[in-house]
Amino acid sequence: MRAFIAIELADPIKRALGKLQERLSRECSGLRWVKPEQIHLTLAFLGEIKDSQIVEISGAVGRATASCADFEFGVEGLGVFPPRGRVNVVWAGVADEAGALSACHQRLYEQLGELGFTPDRGNFAPHLTLARVRDPRASHGLREIIAAQAAPRIGTQPAGGLTFFESILGSSGPQHRALSHHKLSG
Repeated sequence: MRAFIAIELADPIKRALGKLQERLSRECSGLRWVKPEQIHLTLAFLGEIKDSQIVEISGAVGRATASCADFEFGVEGLGVFPPRGRVNVVWAGVADEAGALSACHQRLYEQLGELGFTPDRGNFAPHLTLARVRDPRASHGLREIIAAQAAPRIGTQPAGGLTFFESILGSSGPQHRALSHHKLSG
């Protein structure tokens, strides 16, 4: 199964992101928009795992959250990945001024590292994926359209905890099923 660990978003944040997507969709074509209810803040993409790993991964997430104090993060700004070349993803930014999100990410990978998981290459770049480019021709000019948008300030929310998810790929897009929930230490 494909699996990842993420922070779930509060409903008001999801609704605001949905409105942002509606506005952007009028100017941006050739994109596959993520359903607002599916948007989340990924801290670790694990890829394919075996069913036999669920308990040990869940335990690692629990140990990581026990050493992470609850924190708030902001949702603001827009951008694209990669920073140069053909655009693949349109995202909303995540503000981590106090560094608590990055610290929690590091603690998570310390625990996952003991199970053989390594962080993605590069620095941790927290973001919320709003859309993926489905037509390579849509990439042309997309960077400029997104850069010309007023940087939205969506809001803030408490992290609360981490959720270990299974991602089930289907013809209507991925569906996420929670395998376990872990509250931050408070």
